[in-house]
Amino acid sequence: MAVAAIPLARRNRARDAVLALVRRRPGISISEIARELSEVDDPEVLMIALADTDLRVTDVPSAKSQDVWGPEPSEAELQLAQASAQRTTATALEGALAGALSREAVASRIGVTTPQAVSERRKAGKLVGLRRGREWRFPAWQFADDGTLPALSELIDTYPGTPLALSVWAVTPSPDLDGNTPARELTRRGGPERVLEIAQALSAAAW
Repeated sequence: MAVAAIPLARRNRARDAVLALVRRRPGISISEIARELSEVDDPEVLMIALADTDLRVTDVPSAKSQDVWGPEPSEAELQLAQASAQRTTATALEGALAGALSREAVASRIGVTTPQAVSERRKAGKLVGLRRGREWRFPAWQFADDGTLPALSELIDTYPGTPLALSVWAVTPSPDLDGNTPARELTRRGGPERVLEIAQALSAAAW
């Protein structure tokens, strides 16, 4: 993944998570950081965040570079950390794709005429799609009985993470929503406003 292709919000979010961990645990090694933060983002973004943070070690009070980072990780340790991050991503993807719909099924569900129209909605940010091999699959959480959930396109536009991260977040119970998942809250009276407010707060934190 090219650095320029990664949204700045994603890079900043991962970098800030790295800095927060370094401040809590001075002397932590890069491989330990990668293992600790394997769920923050995909492996490429996490590695870029580590590189970004390496240029900002002066942000960590009273710490020299070598004290912050600890000993340089071995190639085997880096590979282990990357493999752990990849396993976490694969597990999240498997869960998000459970019960996911094909383009044809989505077309029937939301009342459009062709699978191509479904692809156009995904490209326009009106549907969440995840790649499985050469196919696009559409996580079930975003659909209601008669179409898509209220404020779905606004949520897709607001949420600062990847489509996979959004799909995990959408089905995870939130204490900010009295234990409801964001997907369920979108179906409740006043729920879309609450969900979007939380997503906007996440986006602000990412910057």
